[in-house]
Amino acid sequence: MPQFQNYIKSKTSATFSDSVVVDFGDRAAELQLARTASVKCPLLSVGVVSISGADAVSFINGQFTTNCNDLTTNTGQLSSWCDPKGRVLFLFNLYRDDTQIFAVLPKTQIERFLARLRMYVLRADVQLVDLTSFCSVFGVIGNTRIAQVETASLIDTRATAHPADGTSIVRYGSGRPRFIVVGPDSTAVDRWRELSIPPAGEAVWCAMDSFAGAPRIDEHSQGQYLPQQLNLDRLDGVSFSKGCYPGQEIIARLKYRGEVKKRLRSFVCSGDKDLGAATRLLNRDDERLIGHVLYAQRIDAQEQIFSAVVDIDAECASISFEGQSDSNLHELELPYPAP
Repeated sequence: MPQFQNYIKSKTSATFSDSVVVDFGDRAAELQLARTASVKCPLLSVGVVSISGADAVSFINGQFTTNCNDLTTNTGQLSSWCDPKGRVLFLFNLYRDDTQIFAVLPKTQIERFLARLRMYVLRADVQLVDLTSFCSVFGVIGNTRIAQVETASLIDTRATAHPADGTSIVRYGSGRPRFIVVGPDSTAVDRWRELSIPPAGEAVWCAMDSFAGAPRIDEHSQGQYLPQQLNLDRLDGVSFSKGCYPGQEIIARLKYRGEVKKRLRSFVCSGDKDLGAATRLLNRDDERLIGHVLYAQRIDAQEQIFSAVVDIDAECASISFEGQSDSNLHELELPYPAP
């Protein structure tokens, strides 16, 4: 077991579910604190892949939706990899140092991600390595000082910094400041303990994703949505000016000749029945299918927050859940503008 995971499991009050820290005893209080102060979250469900070699940038630029030529040591990207039909298969954060590029994505997806990516390497000078056993990742919500870096200085939504000992700090999108901290597992406990801020579980991190309008892809949603339906065009997660990549023609056609009829939206709802990924959303009046839950996270016994890909013209009051009694919904305002 990695040292950082072992420390969290044996030396803290963390509650685990499937090797993921759900909370540290009071999920609702942790979320409230995360929205007003600074907290740290062990992200044990997240892994890291390195991409290196003389052809690394040109190779991934021909596969991923962003212009990877724009990656610098100071600026990362939210990017995706699509199938030939333009549907998103993988969603990840990219950043780089002086010698290699890193992709941060769920551990459960890394084996499939690498297997598929290696099919396209052919004779290119590209090395792909799963660093998950050697790196640990945790998140920080709110500005603080991490490894001698004042995170308030990381203003851009994907700004990165690389302090000593191989640590990287990557700002995580729009809205309330959040950061992922990646570094050697051998020194992760020291980085964690140096932060004198309260801990929070990954449930809080997931809930904050909904507040931030951040998409997630899992086994239920893989290959189901175009980048625009996940708001990647609003999050600088897709380039319309670079060369070809899988699905590029379909994605571009939707931008220039089509109309995006469904988009990622976030809600808070009441009710004691947990929403699952892929829960069907119906029009309350005629029971017409209008969307699916992308991911959901319970806040407390009475409320949960979720993000869904749903008709853009669906009124909040008209949305219901298939097979469930009525729940009160409140839509969240996302922290980024329309394209």
